[in-house]
Parts: sequence; C-alpha cells; structure tokens
Amino acid sequence: MLLKAGIALKRLVGLALAVPVVRYLLAPVRKDSSYKSWVSLGDANSFPVGETRLVSFKNPWTQPWTDRRTNVAAYVRREGASQFHGIRN
Repeated sequence: MLLKAGIALKRLVGLALAVPVVRYLLAPVRKDSSYKSWVSLGDANSFPVGETRLVSFKNPWTQPWTDRRTNVAAYVRREGASQFHGIRN
C-alpha cells in the first residue's frame, strides 16, 4: 500500500512540475494578439500639423486586479497630413 501511495505521490509531483513547462512551451502558439491593436487617441483633425499635444487614453492591457496605470499619457506630434509620431512613458 505504501508503494502505491509513493507512486501516486511521484506522479502528482511530476504533473505539478510538468504543467508550467508545457504552458511555457505552448505560450507562443496561443499568444494573445490584443497588444498589437490600435488605440484611438481622438480625431486626426484635433492635431494641428507641426504641433505636439498631450493626450491620455485608457490602457487596454490592464488586468482587472490592477487599478494602477489605467489612464496613460502620451505626446502626439503631427508631422504631415497622414504622418504622426507618438511618445508614451
């Protein structure tokens, strides 16, 4: 009986060690692509050509348990008709 209990315990420990390793190996396959999405900063006409404006937006990658940094500030400069540069801290 102790032999069977020892085998069961070894299998349980092996499974507990294998789960994080398997999740690590499969992470690139099931990667969430939401971080590559666009964030709207407002109408393009509200940014005059040649000026830099301070805007704030809601961080779309905030987790429900983190309330810090939900609103993020960024500087946006319009260089041309369809050319913008953004800098975020």
